[in-house]
Amino acid sequence: MMNISPSKFVHLKTGKSYPVKDWPMHKQIHAVAGLGNPGRFFDLLARLGFDISRNSFPDHHNFDEEDLTFLDHLPIIMTEKDASKCRSFNNNKIWYLTIEADVSDKFILELDSKLKSVN
Repeated sequence: MMNISPSKFVHLKTGKSYPVKDWPMHKQIHAVAGLGNPGRFFDLLARLGFDISRNSFPDHHNFDEEDLTFLDHLPIIMTEKDASKCRSFNNNKIWYLTIEADVSDKFILELDSKLKSVN
C-alpha cells in the first residue's frame, strides 16, 4: 500500500544533493539521530552499506554545534527533521537523508472511503 524509501543525500549548507546510489564520499560516517527509535535510522544507513559511528540523542533534541563536533573529516548524516534544527551551524560536514513515500492508488481509495464513512 505504501512504501517508504531513502531518496537522496542533501548537503545542509549548499543544498547539493545526490541520489542514494550515487553517494560521492567514502562509506565511513557519523550517523546522528534525535529520534525515539534511532536504531531504525542507523539500520537503514547500514543496509545502504555505510560503516556507522552511531550518535543517539533524545527525541526532539535541540542540537547545538558541540553535539556535531567530531575530531575527524568524516561526513555527518542525519535525518531531515534533525537537520532542520542545524541550518545555522558552521559545519560543512552535515548531510541529511530524504525519505520518499510511494503511496499506491489502492491505499488512497481505501483511505478516502474510510474518511467518507466517518462523516
